[in-house]
Amino acid sequence: MEYANQCWNPYLKKDKIMIENVQRRATRLVANIQELSYPERLKALKLPTLEYRRKRGRMIEVFKILNGMYDAAATEGLLTINERDTRGNPYKIFTKKTKTTARQNFFIIAAINDWNSLPERIISSENVNIVKARLDILWSEIFMCGIFCSISVQCSSAPDFDKSVLQRRGPDSIDYVSTVFSSSSVMLCACVLHIRGETLVHQPLTDINGSKNTLLFCGELYDDDRFSESDTDRFFSLLTDGVDSDVLATCKNLKGEFAFIFLEVDKQIVWFGRDIFGRRSLIFECTESSKDFRLTSTCDGNSKGFEVPCEGIFGLQLIDGYSLQFYPYNSSFNIAASNFSESWNQIQSVFGKETITRRFVFVEDFFLDESIQWNHSTCCNNICKCDRFPSLEDDEMKRTLCSFYQYLQKAVQRRVLSIRSSLRCGILFSGGLDSAVLAALMDQFYDKEREIELINVAFEVNGQFETPDRKTSVKALIELEKIAPNRTWKLIFVNITKAELQDARTQYISRVLYPCESVLDDSIGCSLWFAAKGACSTVLLSGIGADEQLGGYSRHRGAFEKGGWKCMHEEMRQDLMRIGARNMGRDDRVIADHGKELRMPFLDEDLVAFLSNLAPWYKTNPLGSRETGDKALLRLVAKDLGLHEVSSFAKRAIQFGSRIAKLESKSEKGSDVCSRLK
Repeated sequence: MEYANQCWNPYLKKDKIMIENVQRRATRLVANIQELSYPERLKALKLPTLEYRRKRGRMIEVFKILNGMYDAAATEGLLTINERDTRGNPYKIFTKKTKTTARQNFFIIAAINDWNSLPERIISSENVNIVKARLDILWSEIFMCGIFCSISVQCSSAPDFDKSVLQRRGPDSIDYVSTVFSSSSVMLCACVLHIRGETLVHQPLTDINGSKNTLLFCGELYDDDRFSESDTDRFFSLLTDGVDSDVLATCKNLKGEFAFIFLEVDKQIVWFGRDIFGRRSLIFECTESSKDFRLTSTCDGNSKGFEVPCEGIFGLQLIDGYSLQFYPYNSSFNIAASNFSESWNQIQSVFGKETITRRFVFVEDFFLDESIQWNHSTCCNNICKCDRFPSLEDDEMKRTLCSFYQYLQKAVQRRVLSIRSSLRCGILFSGGLDSAVLAALMDQFYDKEREIELINVAFEVNGQFETPDRKTSVKALIELEKIAPNRTWKLIFVNITKAELQDARTQYISRVLYPCESVLDDSIGCSLWFAAKGACSTVLLSGIGADEQLGGYSRHRGAFEKGGWKCMHEEMRQDLMRIGARNMGRDDRVIADHGKELRMPFLDEDLVAFLSNLAPWYKTNPLGSRETGDKALLRLVAKDLGLHEVSSFAKRAIQFGSRIAKLESKSEKGSDVCSRLK
């Protein structure tokens, strides 16, 4: 099954499945494990998949060729070292252009991307055996936290699940538990990446005191400053300590980036939800049989799915069929104006209107604390009283600037310090205003002896990678080096060709983007996926949320021209409320596909509460130019930090700054369904 596979390497999906089925069937012949799923049988036999062995074999062959272990006459011209690219390992292979699919999947061509992404410690190994060992260690580590729940209403045994659907996101550990009720069964699975706390907390977490309640948790909590503790363990303690522990009462006080699934066994309720901004992915997946459904961080591509709305917490009652209850975060929640109405219609289209009883329970005391609500009463009362951006001589403006700086500083501190010392933190870096300010603030809290990675992605246009974001990143780096000369700043250039983009989209990106399918989703998702791939850091900070809250979009200016401050204020408010449905799940999935975690300081709940109660004329100046007026409050912070040139950079969307929008079809609209994701 492996002899000379470098020559006959299959690249069609049907061929890969057909070959894998040989081993799949062979493992069923082993006694005592026939009833296990294929991934479980492989784990029990300590075997990898055949596809993994082919990939690993290609790397070994490249190592042998480059180290002269074959006759030089036979390998001459097969591989050419790219001496110009010094990022990453020093033995990167020059990417050859191809015209046919067969040639593109030829052994040498297919091996280039994987080889070029390997760290130096592997390609500089002393011998082949060390390479093999280090490859196995590396490719068992490149995973991220993911959760999965499968529920069947007409099944007397635990539902089947191929755990490989999560294996791009986990594990430092991977495990599952099953619970069978009289009329339904539930299977919970988690893959864990250990980021916080000294001790790895394995999931699923099950109460050992008799209740058998079980938790799956993906994300980070920042509701206090106990950064060294496991937030998963603490959340589980809050849910299970005491006889009157209440899921809703616990959830309403959480601050952070999370998605969770909690099985309350005695009541036969599956609780699930995402944080108020939807910063961690959770997808509702319906099987074709209409007898099961799944909740998962990432789809396997075989079922219909959609994002779980982040407007509140859901409780699914499993007694006598399904009964879904919804508990909104906000008392002013309007189902007709949210994406939840569409999601509910999708559920009914699969299960039928009579299968599930819709029951939305609005609990009076279950609203987020005032500090996390969309509370705009203060600025609404004065919404039309100002016709200009306040001067820095204004005392109120001085207090506002000071408070904003402190809230943003604290938001960065929480996300930088809550990382194990063995892991690294970096920044998705366009060189623009948002990312440069985050870099300057991160320098204040990050270990002075460690370098800070600034990851900048560019797509090839006319053979060049000199994109607008590439140019601003270099300028921003110069200013960062001036204000923090003792810090080691590592600007990483991630250069992507059209062939690399198309190959990665087909193999990986289209799957993790689902259910997002627009041209804009494709452009942003591909850019972030490659940025995460090029990063060595496990945790990546992003400036997401700054434009929505500080008036960074051109539509905010348009709203001001149309209806003044009041209209602009409402447009900014709507942008923030829509951010969970539009961006967050997509961005989490593409970043996590490389075992990286995305953190967003501008969406810190305390910072959002402060900005939500701030009049719009303190945040932005639509009367000024784009270079000085948009996000004016953040520009003042940049100047205070010493980023004077950066403070005058105009906003540029990542799809234009990285030039991915110029690489393929130029006639598409961002809202169009992307044909390349099919």
